Amino acid sequence: MMRLALLAALLWASTAHAQPISDQALDLARICASEAGLRAEPAADCAAIAHLLIRRAALLDRPLPLLARQYSTRVFNRRRSDRRRWLAWLDTSGNAPRYWPAALDWARFAPRWLALQRIAQGVLDGRVADPCAPDRVDHWGGAMDDHRAHRAGWRLAACSARTLNHFWIVRRRGAP
Repeated sequence: MMRLALLAALLWASTAHAQPISDQALDLARICASEAGLRAEPAADCAAIAHLLIRRAALLDRPLPLLARQYSTRVFNRRRSDRRRWLAWLDTSGNAPRYWPAALDWARFAPRWLALQRIAQGVLDGRVADPCAPDRVDHWGGAMDDHRAHRAGWRLAACSARTLNHFWIVRRRGAP
C-alpha cells in the first residue's frame, strides 16, 4: 500500500501544473538535494527526510525553517567555498544554480530538482506519505554513518521504498 502511495506521489510530483513552491518546501528540497543527490531518484529519501524534519520541528516547538537551517547549516551557507556550494543557490526557477559544475549538464538534473521541490511541497500539504511510517525515524545518514548508529543502539527503520540513505530510530527509554 505504501509503495502505491509513493508511486502516486511521484506521479503527482511529475505533473506540469503543480502549485507554487513555498519557502519551506524550497528549504526541504535543498536538504533533500544535499542528502540524496540529484543523480538518482531521491523521492523516497526526500519524503522521509521532510517528514522527519517536520516531526522534529513540532516536537521541539520550533519553526520548520529555523530547525531545517540548524539541522543542515551548510546547505544554506552561501559563503561556503567547497565543490557543493551550488546547493545554497538552488531556487524554484529550475535554472542552473550559481556555481553549478560546468562539466555537468544541468538539463539532466533540472527535472529531478523540480520533482524534489514538488515532493517537499506535497509533504507539507499532506499529499505525500512518509515511506518509513509507521516507524518514527529520528535520524538519517549514509552507509558511512552506520557504525555510529549501531554503536549508539539505534534501530534501522523498515521503509517501504528503497532509499539511498538509512533511516534510524533511537531507542526510547523503556522500549525493547
